[in-house]
Amino acid sequence: MKYGYVRVSSPKQWEDGTFKEQIEQLKEEGVKDENIYSEQFTGSKREGRQKLSEVIEHLKKDDTLVVVKLDRLARSAGDALKIADEITNLKQARLHILNFGLFDNSATGKLLFTVMSAFAEFELNLITDRLQSGREYKRRNDATYRDGRKRKMNHENIEDAIAKLNSGWTYKEVAKFNHVSERTLYYRVKESKMISNK
Repeated sequence: MKYGYVRVSSPKQWEDGTFKEQIEQLKEEGVKDENIYSEQFTGSKREGRQKLSEVIEHLKKDDTLVVVKLDRLARSAGDALKIADEITNLKQARLHILNFGLFDNSATGKLLFTVMSAFAEFELNLITDRLQSGREYKRRNDATYRDGRKRKMNHENIEDAIAKLNSGWTYKEVAKFNHVSERTLYYRVKESKMISNK
């Protein structure tokens, strides 16, 4: 039996259906819909990846787990080798990574797999470093920069919202107009007034 595992990192990738591309590639390899396990998980560690644990639990001797890319299975060399060992030795199943090939449990195969996994981990570290450097630069040079999620209302939106409220619109109406919750609108307006009064 062939099983498939799909993972995307961000909620946005999950919401916009990016994971479906992986599913199509797995189906081309002969994996049936009902045997594909998909999840959205951010991070490099194995802990918390419920669907990965479930699919490995279902594997029986001579089954095959198919994954599109090595970095979808693991983002650290240590975790990748542990997962591969669990699949091939403990479950006595096969591991097929489409951008790598069939995992070879020999000493040479393990070495090559470890090197490829180390590259995936290195790539993740580079991305993290670049993001961190970008944030540090923004903090030093952009007074309006804020960590975290982008605000749903900019300065112009807030000014327009205050004008509408002053002209008789209700918080509910203005919130709906701006596609935000009433709570968000209330805090943005309150924050704007506090800044104006300084």
